[in-house]
Amino acid sequence: MRCAPLFPALAAVATISPAAAQSVDVDASLEIASDLRERGLSDSGGRATATAAAGLQLGGLRADARVATLRESARHGGADLGITAELSYRVEQGGWTFDAGGAARLFDGAEGKADYGELFATAAYLIGPAELSAAAFYAPDQSAIGGDNLYLRARARASLPGTPWSLTGHVGHSSGATDDPVRAARLRPGGSYTDWSLGAEWTLGTFGAGLTYSDTDIDHARVVSPLADARNSGARLTASARIFF
Repeated sequence: MRCAPLFPALAAVATISPAAAQSVDVDASLEIASDLRERGLSDSGGRATATAAAGLQLGGLRADARVATLRESARHGGADLGITAELSYRVEQGGWTFDAGGAARLFDGAEGKADYGELFATAAYLIGPAELSAAAFYAPDQSAIGGDNLYLRARARASLPGTPWSLTGHVGHSSGATDDPVRAARLRPGGSYTDWSLGAEWTLGTFGAGLTYSDTDIDHARVVSPLADARNSGARLTASARIFF
């Protein structure tokens, strides 16, 4: 066994300063929910789901990965798993936080083309126990989503001082150009629409639980694509529990 090359490597590691070692932050979580909802739509066909997430931050650069069970999602071509990989950069200025990056959305087990990419930018401002944010997500024209897609969102989150409770809410709007109406219905069932949600979260140490009401103004009379999953595109009350690491 040749071990000599190992010693210079160990010596190099030993010279890393504590400050440099502390500059890397790693976090992870496991979550179960009664439905996997995003932008007012169900990604899991209205069924219970589990999500594992991990993130790594080095200075302003951050990498995130999430894997969720989709339960043969009709919206995503019968996919069993949804995998999201994100890379972003953060700048903090005063009470402001700005993030910009890109995401790859992959669907394991889907029939036909399902994977697509998306760019995003967010701005958030902290006011006492409350955080207000605005975000834009843009998926360029891709065959998997039948065109392009723009999602704009405003969100608020407020912790209740002296309690483990926080309140959340958002309103968003999806729009875009359509090349293939069948595939475009994955992200816009029935065309452009608005969604909103209100929720409450309870957190104690590394455990959290929440209850969220979400809805949309989707015109179900215009939904014709099987990828739209129309029956899971309306009002829903979702319960979730999460463990942080």
